[in-house]
Amino acid sequence: MEKNFQKRYSNIIKVGIFVLVVFSCEAVIMASIVPLFQPSLWGLIFLDSGILIILLLPGFYFFLYRPMERQMRERRRLSNALQEAVEEVRRICKNLRPPILDDLGILAAISWFCREFMNIYHNIRVEMETLLEEEEVPRDLKISIFRVLQEAFNNIAKHSGADLVRVVLKRRDKWVALLIEDNGHGFDVEAALGPKDPDTGMGLASMKERATLSGGSLDIESAPGEGTRIRASFPSVK
Repeated sequence: MEKNFQKRYSNIIKVGIFVLVVFSCEAVIMASIVPLFQPSLWGLIFLDSGILIILLLPGFYFFLYRPMERQMRERRRLSNALQEAVEEVRRICKNLRPPILDDLGILAAISWFCREFMNIYHNIRVEMETLLEEEEVPRDLKISIFRVLQEAFNNIAKHSGADLVRVVLKRRDKWVALLIEDNGHGFDVEAALGPKDPDTGMGLASMKERATLSGGSLDIESAPGEGTRIRASFPSVK
């Protein structure tokens, strides 16, 4: 409260000084102009009013308009941030477990996701190949496979610069294998997993963690200029 009072008091002093300067300047200008033009009474009034308005305009801008404009910008920024947060919450809630995963299965869910991805990122082509049947993927693994795919595609869109992505889901002995590879510019895996690149590192660590918690594993192969290859393996009961 004390700070607000000090701020208001400081603003009052600034306004007072500004008004004093304005009227001083107005008096000097009038004293210089009137002897030269010798205006009538009405001319004198209009001249005096015009000079005052011109001198006061900067004050209106700095003390009234600019603070209001700053407040409006801040309100717009907060409103946009709130709207983005609401949309993000809606997206997260919707994607916690996509309905298509339960309704049509993992194969249809991956196919749908790849189509949606290409609709958003027109410059990236996705090739998908499924070499197993829906029944060969245990129900509990479907969400983990889908989340790994989702995170990998998120990294591709944000960081890879790729224009081609290849996805293969197949059965290999007692494992369900997921391959995701792109032709992007690649990266140093160890550096990405380090503290200097937390954005990419968190995504990669999240994929590894999902695969591990499902009883599987995830390997990342990449190097600058060589694209990226992600191999995930999940145990199958069959």
